[in-house]
Amino acid sequence: MLLFPKENVKGHVVKLVEENIQPTKEAMAFEAVRSFRSKGIARDCPDDKGAQRLLQLIQTNEKLAGGIERKKTPIRFPRCIVYDIPKGMEDIEVSEALELATGVPKGSLKPCFRIKESRNIVIWCSQRNRNTS
Repeated sequence: MLLFPKENVKGHVVKLVEENIQPTKEAMAFEAVRSFRSKGIARDCPDDKGAQRLLQLIQTNEKLAGGIERKKTPIRFPRCIVYDIPKGMEDIEVSEALELATGVPKGSLKPCFRIKESRNIVIWCSQRNRNTS
């Protein structure tokens, strides 16, 4: 769950959350807490129940509801890194070869970007297409 301060709030979200939510008292657990430069934090809950409980606590607490904005994490599709691809291959050829080798439906993979080029070998990163399920 991504938590960021609203525009009218000064200070860091971590301090605001720590002052108003005591995880042990609320019988909650967090797997990880990561801070961002933009004064926001990411809290990883072990399950959906914990995330819903945290969201409920934020909404019921006046200080938190007025000072914290929750942003939904975008869905990230699986990525695949393929090594030692000949430099002359086009991105469409790479996608078709991967689809054929893995047995996924045609058009379900798209090449994202080249990671590294050296001599006559390229490393490609491909991602599952958003339009396929």
